[in-house]
Amino acid sequence: VTAISAGSATITATVGEKSATCSVTVNATTPPKDEEITGDLVLTYNYSGNECATFEWSESNTAKSSVKYRLEGTDKYTEVDSQLIRSATATGYARADVLGLKGGERYEFLITSSTGKTATAVKEIATYDRSGYAHFGYTSGVGAYNDDGTPKKNAQIIYASEATKNSVTASINGKSYTGIVDILKNIGNSKTPVIVRFLDTIGAATWNKIDYNANKKYNGNNHMPETVVKGINGKQLPKNSNISQADLIKGGYNTLNTSVWSELKNLDSRAKYSDGEYDSIWNNCPIKGANNITLEGVGENAGLFQWGLTWLEI
Repeated sequence: VTAISAGSATITATVGEKSATCSVTVNATTPPKDEEITGDLVLTYNYSGNECATFEWSESNTAKSSVKYRLEGTDKYTEVDSQLIRSATATGYARADVLGLKGGERYEFLITSSTGKTATAVKEIATYDRSGYAHFGYTSGVGAYNDDGTPKKNAQIIYASEATKNSVTASINGKSYTGIVDILKNIGNSKTPVIVRFLDTIGAATWNKIDYNANKKYNGNNHMPETVVKGINGKQLPKNSNISQADLIKGGYNTLNTSVWSELKNLDSRAKYSDGEYDSIWNNCPIKGANNITLEGVGENAGLFQWGLTWLEI
């Protein structure tokens, strides 16, 4: 039964020749505030999740749009970092992801387009469930976030994207690093919490394929001899204990395939020769120490492709 006005109502249900009647009282209700959206800017998508919120709208110039937020009932707005307002997947639209909100609170959001149109949205922010094992005993929060979903005090936030993967800069303990890999390799040294936000998929070029065992002659019980391991130049790989990616490229043993993903600089890619065999590790980013560090993907297409992370104890 729907669309009943507030007050008393009589409801009769009939099945065949039998019927039953009852009286009910209908109370007036007000839509929850987290559903309130006002203004002349149409939001094509809006969402509130665990300690975050997302908005999308028609936009021709994301650089001239803005998103602000504040706790409901307070006066001061906080402006969302410009990196979090970017082109959406659909052409001609902008997307803003608001992160680090306090769970269990109501927030008021003010979205302003480049043409001056505005939309105000009031949303209740959900709380992330931190009852799992990873959070056991860590009352001060895991990584660079407090347990209420807000960034820890003095947390540094670093943004990286496919376009900026080799140019993004950050200062850690007063020393400057360039490129997301160089930053990640040294992030464990930070004396303050650090949040790294990946804004889209960051990819790494990989080798042009060489199949050393094309005839399937060798397997785990029949080790491939070193003489078979040759580069595209037809030469056997060097018998060194440390063969870098640069060594293989300079020597003409192989080339990077950059047709889809450009080179991601500073990755650990190397091979070594020992006791008649070659072993290797490619496109690896080692991180020493993980205290007060959080890496997070932002949006629906964030990720790492053709490279990975290895977390090491200090």
